[in-house]
Amino acid sequence: MAKKPTQKQKAAQTAQTASNNKKTIAKQIDAALDEPLNADAPPTIYGTTLKPELATAALNLSVDFLKQQQAAANKYAAWHPFNFMWITLVVAIYLGFNTTYPDFKEASSVTSWIFQYISMNMTEIGSSFLIFGISCSIFFTLFGRIINSLFSNKINVILKTHGQDIFSLDLSTLMTGVSPNESNLIGNTHVIVYRDTPISLISIKENKDLTTETKLVMDITSLGSRKVYAKSGILEDLIKWAMLRTKDLRANPKQNSMMLLMDAYSFDHVTKEALRKCQFKMIESYKLDESRIIGGILGARKELWGLSFDFRPKAPSKN
Repeated sequence: MAKKPTQKQKAAQTAQTASNNKKTIAKQIDAALDEPLNADAPPTIYGTTLKPELATAALNLSVDFLKQQQAAANKYAAWHPFNFMWITLVVAIYLGFNTTYPDFKEASSVTSWIFQYISMNMTEIGSSFLIFGISCSIFFTLFGRIINSLFSNKINVILKTHGQDIFSLDLSTLMTGVSPNESNLIGNTHVIVYRDTPISLISIKENKDLTTETKLVMDITSLGSRKVYAKSGILEDLIKWAMLRTKDLRANPKQNSMMLLMDAYSFDHVTKEALRKCQFKMIESYKLDESRIIGGILGARKELWGLSFDFRPKAPSKN
């Protein structure tokens, strides 16, 4: 008759089982977005798929891309004619009610009248510059908060879902290893690493609503790089990679037609220029429903850019 395990043996078995079930989290490679690249690291650059050790960096990069778009939106709002129109109106109303006007009969010319007006209202005109500054501050702060709210909501969604909407998988679980269901999905993201630091990425996923038996449609869900490299041509290289990846994902032999789609804000000139250089065309421009103020008052819009291309099988070699 077999002996019953002792209490110590049971505890050891329990500890061993827990150890086997415990998943090890891969050591994360930091994107270090708030720091310069490591000058001591080898100056090598390479592309790779979304590996477990890049999960945190991929999430941080995708969030940083939105912050760059937020900065572009702030610049767009700051220089929008609407702001200057209302600020000018506020200053004009102030001067209209607080200044003294010289008699036109005593002025020999328009220039003389202007000089008299300025000399009679030096204090008020000086105060108008203060009014101008205060008005600028109010309008810029107002629109800045609205824009911040818009992009903060988008960033919070990414963080709460651990990048699910962008990468089609949960990055928090990817850290512990690649599951069989994720083996194909990680190949849909391409990360560029320079000096041992991830600096840019692109991610695509199938648009199942538009894909048919004869046409494969993929969406670019995230595209960007560290700001310093944004205009270096790296975005164009990523887009070209997405085209090649789309061809690789062609599962149906009848899908000889393919299309890449990407949404871009009308004020995101960096992304739009990269798409344009890769022969993308703007398919549609529509109202920015995410914010009525930014979309309505400032006229910002969402644009759908796309590129169609065909699959051409290699011709058989001639002996």
